[in-house]
Amino acid sequence: MLPEGLVAAAGLAAGQLDAIDALTATCNAHDGGQLRLNRDNLATRPTDTVNDFLYYADGKLVGFLPIFIFDPKVAEASGMVDPAYRRQGIFTQLDQAARTHARERGAARYLYMVERGSDSGKGYVTAAGAIAQHSEYAMMLAAPQPVQVRHSSMQLRRATADDAAAMTRILAGAFTEDEEHPERFAQAMANHPSHHWYVASDDGDILGVLNVQSFNGEAGIYGFAVAPDSQGKGYGRQILGQTIATILAEEPRRITLEVATENANALGL
Repeated sequence: MLPEGLVAAAGLAAGQLDAIDALTATCNAHDGGQLRLNRDNLATRPTDTVNDFLYYADGKLVGFLPIFIFDPKVAEASGMVDPAYRRQGIFTQLDQAARTHARERGAARYLYMVERGSDSGKGYVTAAGAIAQHSEYAMMLAAPQPVQVRHSSMQLRRATADDAAAMTRILAGAFTEDEEHPERFAQAMANHPSHHWYVASDDGDILGVLNVQSFNGEAGIYGFAVAPDSQGKGYGRQILGQTIATILAEEPRRITLEVATENANALGL
């Protein structure tokens, strides 16, 4: 028997994941949006830590808000409510519970992820006092281009735990963030075997990193970064081209990449 009201979950069962998929489809059909939750990440949530907040009514899931804490200082939140159950305070309950929990875990900042076309989402975060930080384009690969090999000595390979220190250093430098402990990547690679981290190296020096996640016929490229002193030399184009070729060789699928709207170099790439 399903519960009623708000549920804070540590780990998600198969039935909950299916209900989240159905709710996502309902909301996207109603709103004309493209809300995409990282289902693979949701399926491998730790069972000793609360990350997901669900709301049940009339015997079904009608609201869902997950938080993602990749950086211990920042909690990222994205949620939804069944159109038939909106304007009843459900999202407010989910959000307040998630924000309280994030603060208790030491996250000083709370980042809402809202689709541009979601009027209800934008209205909520505006009323909550949120300030726009940045926007991203969801880039969809239309037609693969031939790989341009400018650096014949560059190699692209799967990352291992031994690469964690170099990966954190590159990401911190590329995204101007505080450098975190390398154990983060070692743990992430161990906990998410379907998240394929890659590193690029030239003459033994690691200079690029990215993460490929696949689900439902779509492959997403995340955390794509080139060390600042190696940027502008053609490494990014070659890394991206070889990654696309690798993905398509394993299984033809749609490939996406999210890019900050103000990142002119990344958009050009």
